[in-house]
Amino acid sequence: MLAYVVLFGIVMVLMGCGLLVIMSMKKEEEEYQVEQRQYYPPESTLVAGGAFQQQQQRYSPQQAQRQPRQGPASRGDSFQGRLNSIKGNPITPNSGGVVPAAGTGQLCPELSGAVVPAGAKFALTVPILLHRNTEEDYAIDRKVLAKDGTSMFNLKITHSKPLPGKPEEYIMLSIPEEDRRELVLCAFGRPSGELECHIYQLGKEPWGVIKADPVEGSYTVYLRNSKPALTATVTGTDASRRVRIVQSQSPDTDVAIASAKFDGAEYSSYEVECYPLCDIILAIIMITGVDRMSLMAHR
Repeated sequence: MLAYVVLFGIVMVLMGCGLLVIMSMKKEEEEYQVEQRQYYPPESTLVAGGAFQQQQQRYSPQQAQRQPRQGPASRGDSFQGRLNSIKGNPITPNSGGVVPAAGTGQLCPELSGAVVPAGAKFALTVPILLHRNTEEDYAIDRKVLAKDGTSMFNLKITHSKPLPGKPEEYIMLSIPEEDRRELVLCAFGRPSGELECHIYQLGKEPWGVIKADPVEGSYTVYLRNSKPALTATVTGTDASRRVRIVQSQSPDTDVAIASAKFDGAEYSSYEVECYPLCDIILAIIMITGVDRMSLMAHR
């Protein structure tokens, strides 16, 4: 009987010690969690890539109308400096990744990195295509480069003597590794009397069409469902030429801005900055397509 009493006492002592250990560990865990919350922002303030998105200053409705916007949220000039710049060529022949802003469509979903992630921006160089040609048949090759000079895409502009009901000119976009494969094909013509640019995925699948708006210097790309996606506005001429691309449904939200650059190079070009959720390939097609439509409209 005495042995059972001793055994029971030992068990109680062990249970008491275990309880003290558990309470001590729980207290340490609570102190650790408090400490972590002091250094790390809540998950709702994190954006793609782990960058911290600081809270935006609130403006009155009158002030908000005067504030330029890039990407899905309002951001003035000071915000542009806080966007993370993407280096080199982010586009690879793998599907997946970030999707563009709702309602704007994605031209080449089979390519990864073609959409600028939230909290970032991407700079590139796009050739200005305002050249005039007197020949009835010609083919011109140009390149799209990342800001650091990395080759991103090849552009081929071809023209032939137009036939009734047939396109007057084509632009083909391809990646350097597969130059003969048409990633995007643009056909310029007047099927209904007005100049249009029809966009095809992989050179054959209808994707959308760029049309001139009633307002001078304004162009909109419409998706296959006839809904407007992006609108480009051209201002200035020569060295001051500027193409601003916005979401058609949210005209205060900048998607990309192209500014003419004349630095003595063999070919003039635009310095383009793409903002969060911008489809880089669609921005290239909008810029080059608008250039050709601007020129061809006066033929």
